[in-house]
Amino acid sequence: MDTLNQFGLFLLNFALGCLVGYITLTAIKIYFNTKKSIEQQHLDALDAKIHRIKQEVKGDMHYWFDFDNDQFIAQGRTMNEIREVLKARWSKHIFVLNDHAMLLGPDFDQVHIYNEKTDD
Repeated sequence: MDTLNQFGLFLLNFALGCLVGYITLTAIKIYFNTKKSIEQQHLDALDAKIHRIKQEVKGDMHYWFDFDNDQFIAQGRTMNEIREVLKARWSKHIFVLNDHAMLLGPDFDQVHIYNEKTDD
């Protein structure tokens, strides 16, 4: 009977160990999925606020579109006219003009982007 009790105790410990292991692995999976979801939400929010500009010129009018999705952003004859549109509709956004410059709200002064040249 002693062997039967030991075997029953072994099975009980094994079942409890499996349960604790399952709960631990599930908690870890939930943690990493939540972390990944939060990171994706941050990336999506940044993506919605940062726009690479595609500019079209027709006559003396400049038209700005989002390079990635062709969404119309602004139009104007001068950079000051475009800045006024950006201030009115896009005050908390960032506009990347090219590899060397961008405009940052709310004032949309041009900021130069530093590109480090490397010789590999």
